[in-house]
Amino acid sequence: MTYDQPFEIKLDPGLQISEEDLQLQFKVTAGLVKMQSAVNAAIAKLATVDSDKKDNAGRLLGELARPRDLGRSETGPRLKEQVDALFTMTDGVNAAPTAAQTRYYEQLQAEFQQLMTRVEALVGSDNRDSGGVGSKHN
Repeated sequence: MTYDQPFEIKLDPGLQISEEDLQLQFKVTAGLVKMQSAVNAAIAKLATVDSDKKDNAGRLLGELARPRDLGRSETGPRLKEQVDALFTMTDGVNAAPTAAQTRYYEQLQAEFQQLMTRVEALVGSDNRDSGGVGSKHN
């Protein structure tokens, strides 16, 4: 036996945030989650490419994620780390992303689209749908 009971979700009245700001935060964080998923799928696919494509796959892997043998002091962050960091910054607050975060998100989307196009050309699958602000698939 199941019971249904309607309920209403209300915003905490102590928060000083508009519904539009919360919607923007949700849209950006949802887009980042989709990018995280697509980048992880691309990394997994690149790790299993045929031997004749290993060199190109290795270069793409190096752009998507930091090589395991290199530390943070030896090389800059890769797309995966940048997307993860921005997600943590935007998801952890009850506020719209700042103007700087929104610009950074748009820059990451452009890099994401470019890298996913190259992954698709190499392995033949489409991981480009980031589903976020400015996504060409919206």
